[in-house]
Amino acid sequence: MMNENPLTLKEKYLLLAYHPERGRPLSRYLAFGLAGAILLELADMGKITLNRKRLILSDARKTSDPVLDLVIEEIGASKSSKRLATWINRFVRFRFRRKLRTMVLEEMIGKRIIKKEEARILIFFRYYKYLPYETKLRNEQQFSN
Repeated sequence: MMNENPLTLKEKYLLLAYHPERGRPLSRYLAFGLAGAILLELADMGKITLNRKRLILSDARKTSDPVLDLVIEEIGASKSSKRLATWINRFVRFRFRRKLRTMVLEEMIGKRIIKKEEARILIFFRYYKYLPYETKLRNEQQFSN
């Protein structure tokens, strides 16, 4: 099944960041790449700009993407401009890291790019694997960039 909706940068990143057979992240630094992909999408849309290493929210209007809207809302709630590194560190903290990753993965499940499968370790511990429906789509993304 070929997907009609083009993948966003954050979806491409997660598609490549997860092992295609094991369904687990390839790196423990996944959150940094995801935060960077989200901020790059916002910059590409003209929502944020950089001025002397400080991130400035230039357009606070909502987008059609709940993940981007959450990040815009967080940046907009700040009383002063902060350095880009400060924002990345905020988005990789546990509260945001898990929420952002889950939101993007659920979006990808809804688009039928990946599927969520339950797995267990030692019968007691449950976790989820995120596997691509087609490895062809993943390979196309890997070699098209």
